[in-house]
Amino acid sequence: MSRAIHQLLKTIVPGDAISMHTLAIRNILREHGFESEIFVETCHPALVSETRTIEDYARYSHAETLLLFHFSQGTPLAEYVLTLPDKLVLIYHNITPERYFRRVHHEAWLSLIQGREQLPRLAGKAVLGMADSEYNRRELIEVGCSRTGVLPIILDFSMYDRVDSALVLDMFRDKVTTFLFVGRVTPNKGHDHLLKFLYYYHKIDPAARLIITGQYYGFEPYLYKLNEMITRLRLENVHCVGHVSHQELCTYYRLADLFTCFSLHEGFCVPLLESMYFDLPILAVRGTAIEDTLAGAGMVLAEFDPLEAAETAAKIISDQNLLSKIVSGQRERLRCFERSMIEPVLLEQLAQVGAE
Repeated sequence: MSRAIHQLLKTIVPGDAISMHTLAIRNILREHGFESEIFVETCHPALVSETRTIEDYARYSHAETLLLFHFSQGTPLAEYVLTLPDKLVLIYHNITPERYFRRVHHEAWLSLIQGREQLPRLAGKAVLGMADSEYNRRELIEVGCSRTGVLPIILDFSMYDRVDSALVLDMFRDKVTTFLFVGRVTPNKGHDHLLKFLYYYHKIDPAARLIITGQYYGFEPYLYKLNEMITRLRLENVHCVGHVSHQELCTYYRLADLFTCFSLHEGFCVPLLESMYFDLPILAVRGTAIEDTLAGAGMVLAEFDPLEAAETAAKIISDQNLLSKIVSGQRERLRCFERSMIEPVLLEQLAQVGAE
């Protein structure tokens, strides 16, 4: 097996799940004696010392080298990768269906269309396709990937052991039932479902609040529609706080009583793991990769019905035995995502294709 295994992706930024996954893979490979570098098109200043530029990769490219290419949207990098002699390992993080971005964000919409066009060609070249969920793995099979496996996102859970943000604690010091959702403010995340859920929950507890964290830059028209819906439903206590620091994010997880996830499309959903880590009970709806990530943990509804969701949330919060059972199940599931569990999977899959 080649002793050189490199990674290539479009961009890398602190706190981003795919970026942290990439760094974790690099560290594992180096610890096992492999030469391993990360090549990116753009890089956050804080991670410049951890990466090299795409232009540098020509000096590393070789027919015996394994190249791990992280793919989740259309990019000119895919065309570059297709020209390389390296053994391609496609790490697939899912491409959100373009219909969710049509007439919402033109650039993102085009990128998703391009990604769907590039995916079959990448799958055809790849000696291995590693998906971070079974849902994503099935997509790789459908587009012609001959060998596939599942490699869950690797998180460094020690990053979440941060002191609370005094500002967040002061902003939300009222002791009321708090629902949390974490994710970009985009149509596939089902924010309208969250608002409908809160509308019905307010019939049970008018003081309950919903906190939505996540970047909305570029999706202001969608955020405007959500604000219109908040006004129309006469909802109180909805807080769209935008992008937050990692410290603030950890504080929001500790503040919340229930993580509510009614997404229409998820390829993995890292916030589910984060909720498990903070012992925050999860209420979700079946679909896409949600069930793969939870695998029986949390409370999962067969379909979204705002009244059923509100009644289920009230039961979880008021029934200490049920809440304890849910949290216990989530702790058990979280063990499957510890680095010690995922590392052997990574090394075994790479060894199989590297030896050929």
